[in-house]
Parts: sequence; C-alpha cells; structure tokens
Amino acid sequence: GYMVYFGTGKYLENGDKTAPTTLPPGNYNYFYGIWDPHSGASIGGSDTARVPKTRLRNQTVSNVTYSSVEYRTVTDNKLGSAGTEGDAQSWGESGTACNNAGGKCMGWVDSFPGAGEMMVSNPVLLGGTVPRIIFTTIVPESAACSYGGQSWLMELNPIHGGRFTSDVFGLTSTIGGSNAATIVGRNPQIGIMPEPTILRDPSNSRDLKILTGSSGTVTSVVNSSGKAKGGRQSWRQLK
Repeated sequence: GYMVYFGTGKYLENGDKTAPTTLPPGNYNYFYGIWDPHSGASIGGSDTARVPKTRLRNQTVSNVTYSSVEYRTVTDNKLGSAGTEGDAQSWGESGTACNNAGGKCMGWVDSFPGAGEMMVSNPVLLGGTVPRIIFTTIVPESAACSYGGQSWLMELNPIHGGRFTSDVFGLTSTIGGSNAATIVGRNPQIGIMPEPTILRDPSNSRDLKILTGSSGTVTSVVNSSGKAKGGRQSWRQLK
C-alpha cells in the first residue's frame, strides 16, 4: 500500500483571512497521513467506502516557548497494538476503531492549534535515517503591518504523526536534550512561508531547510539528524 499525506485549508478569498467560527468540529484544520492499501477496490459513492476519523490515530499539537522562541510539541500516540511504533497488527481495513487494544488503523491525524491556521502548500516527505514529513502552515492576519500573517514550520513522524525519538531541530545544546526531543515545529517569525527548499549537507551530517517569508526575509533551519544516505528527495514524471 501507500501513505497519502495532505493538509486542509483555503487561502484564496478575502474572507479566508478571518478565523472561522462555525467550522465543525471547531476552529481547526488538520494534517492527515492516510493509508491506501491499494487493494484495487472501487471507492464508489457510499459513505461506508470512506475512511472514518475513528480509524485514525489522533495526535495533539501544543505551543511552547523556550528562551522567548515559539516552538511546538506533539503527543506520542503510537499505532502499534501494544503502543509500539507500528506493527503489522495495527494496520487494517476492518474494524471501527484505532486504539492500543488491537483496533485496526488506517492512518493518523493532527489538528492545528491556531485559530484559523491552515495548510495551503505542498508537504515534503524526507527520507534518511530519521524520515519525516515536513510542511508549513499559515495563520492569516488582517493587520496592515503583519505581512499577511505568520507561518509554522512543522516536522512530524510519517509513521504515526507524532514526535521523534531524538532532536531533529538541533536544539539539544539550547534547550536541553529531553525538551529538544519533543519539538516538532517552530515559528521563524518571517511572515507567511511556502514549503521549504531542502538542501543536503552530508559533510556536516545535516540538512538545511531554506525558508522564505512574506516579510522579505530568507533564513535557514538546521536538521541535526540528516545523514548522507538520505535517499531520493523528489522526482519529476515525464510523459
């Protein structure tokens, strides 16, 4: 099968800058990792053919601050039937739940905590010794001097949408190892950002994410866990 990664949101009309008040089940957009078993079955038009949210492992994203810098943490709810990272027993098309009691899962979902926060750019799946799904979100603002709003750079475990087992932002020396290992996002404070450009730096065993913001600022964020054997980053299909 395959994993399909995508986020929700719309930033096309003037009204999209205002945080919704009636969007069920709250003021949230989401990022999903959905398992497509590639079984060949037709989806059809029946509601029963869709993936219900009860079949997805939920993760909760929270904002934290260290040394006046805004970061994000996420829960660590594994997909495995015994709370492990993910085993064959935890994935399946049958059942009605996704839980540690043996329920079959078809993926995971993370909600964005910011009011009106959304995702409108492409995610990037990064391979290597520490695989991760990387994306940016935007939090629109209508103030004239806000450059349109702010963005968060997010990096999640592509298996279950939770945290990693080690520091991926290179923050161990800054905020301590136990805290750094929980960080999955940061706000660079450069306005609205598209998806990052990722550069491999194998000589220093790291990755560089180049970020451009609507404020006109260009900055880079280091991944401390990148390795030289990271594998294919992207491809283009020619027809």
